[in-house]
Amino acid sequence: MLTFQANYLSSATIERINVYKNCPKKVAFVEINPAQKGDVATMHKTAIKWDKIGGDGFAYDICKAINNGVKDRFFVLTTQSDNFDKLDHNQILSMAQVKTEKEGESFVEYLQVDPENFRTAENPEFRLIGTAMLNSLKKIFYNKSILLDSVRNAISFYLKNGFVDMGITDEGERRMLWNQTLESLH
Repeated sequence: MLTFQANYLSSATIERINVYKNCPKKVAFVEINPAQKGDVATMHKTAIKWDKIGGDGFAYDICKAINNGVKDRFFVLTTQSDNFDKLDHNQILSMAQVKTEKEGESFVEYLQVDPENFRTAENPEFRLIGTAMLNSLKKIFYNKSILLDSVRNAISFYLKNGFVDMGITDEGERRMLWNQTLESLH
């Protein structure tokens, strides 16, 4: 059986922060192949790096899911422009894990942005990374509803990105929903 490594899906746009004015920057939206050791190693190196600089641990949770053979889909945004068969963990800006087992629905299990470029970082180089990841996921899953459970400090981010607050889950997080119909109302 042939398996391929990370698969380039599309470009996305973020902003490079500049002293004079923010500039658009193209990045790559890439799907990770959890069956490829190189992709898995890159994800692990990213999680270790992010944890050392204050990440929230979601990258580790994504790696744990990969190691456990979860049948989800895994995505990254990277500044890397080619050679996706050899992803560089130093260029990954965001990662996400999406469950697609229910018909007509995708569930974003985890989404994390590089802590060095998170909105609260001291000197971020880029901005709008989380928005670019969500927009890329919306393109892939445009014909499905996208659900996720948001931690308290991310609710306004998801609302700004076209999600609707569906209420509190049993775990105390906020269930958020996006679909094409809601997008057309904005």
